[in-house]
Amino acid sequence: MSRLGGLAPIMGFSVIYYTQLHMTKPFVPLYAASAGAGLAGVGVVAAAGALLPIFIALPVGILADRRGTRTVLVAGSALSLAALLLLATGPGLALILVAQLLAGAGQLMTLVASQSRVAGLSSGRGAERSFSVYTMVASVGQILGPLGGGFLVTRAGYPGMFLFAAGLALLALTAALIFPKISGTHAPPPRQEASRARILWYLRDPPTRIAILMSCLIAAPDTLRTSLLPVYLETAAQLTVQQVGYVLSLFSITGLFARLLMPLLADRLGPLTLMAAIGVVVAVVLAAIPFTASVAVLAVLVALLGLAFGMGKPLSMALVVNEAQADELGLVVALRVTGNRVTDFVAPLCFGFAAAAAGVGAGFGLGAALIGLGTIPLWWRRR
Repeated sequence: MSRLGGLAPIMGFSVIYYTQLHMTKPFVPLYAASAGAGLAGVGVVAAAGALLPIFIALPVGILADRRGTRTVLVAGSALSLAALLLLATGPGLALILVAQLLAGAGQLMTLVASQSRVAGLSSGRGAERSFSVYTMVASVGQILGPLGGGFLVTRAGYPGMFLFAAGLALLALTAALIFPKISGTHAPPPRQEASRARILWYLRDPPTRIAILMSCLIAAPDTLRTSLLPVYLETAAQLTVQQVGYVLSLFSITGLFARLLMPLLADRLGPLTLMAAIGVVVAVVLAAIPFTASVAVLAVLVALLGLAFGMGKPLSMALVVNEAQADELGLVVALRVTGNRVTDFVAPLCFGFAAAAAGVGAGFGLGAALIGLGTIPLWWRRR
């Protein structure tokens, strides 16, 4: 079977899963704001989804290596479904926070399982192309999700939208249970070395460290996209919830095309140079957002963020798994995801409190500064 044929089942699952994920995730901050949360509260709600993954990512990765990815994929899909059903019960900050905790754990398990599956079907430089194709297909869900979410909120309210998304999550869970080719059935025998020793080995490995830094760097704009940006579009640009969905979908549409370009640019420029350039673009765009309320200009800026994210995400995935042993893919993917979730937890808190203290522009300015500083090691490393 060709590599693309082997990827087809997990890609089909990902379209369904990412559609429900991105149908809801960008609108949870708006849902929280409608329940009375201020800018700092919105930051707390956005950060809550990353709290549990910080502590469970590595055990989940080890579990995926030892028991196979199917167990992890099914558990993650079930937690995602439970979170959506809880959100559909009605507004309330306490319920939203609990649902975010469940959703974060579910997304973490699904990401580790699916990315380990893709890595297991790839080898060498082929990982860059495999992850480019995988994230390109998954980005279909990132396009459809915000469009559908905005439409459903306008027509059926937030509970109706969450119920519809729960139906998609149930479909994804059913597919994971029925079709073993989605996650694979073979789990390689674990190494005899202690997991802690292997974690320390990877953290001491310079290429792995720089790959994890790159992954954290590209996670920051996505954090802002799902926390402060929807609120800014609704308040500063005076957009309706459905219009917010349209603008956010531009992020995914341009990201879809960027995934086609990434393997070519990585071959031509080198992965470190490409990631450093992506960091500069992201920093400039984030710094520019609070200086305009023009819908057209904001749409262009969001589209540029999508281009950067669309190239940076699969590139960071490939660079991390290229450093992994074949029987430790889950562990290495979990190391990457742990770094991302630390970013996902800390960044919304910092951005939200900065926005509450000095205005929403301060949140975007802080994000631009942090990402700009984060590119310095990449420029130095490429020399």
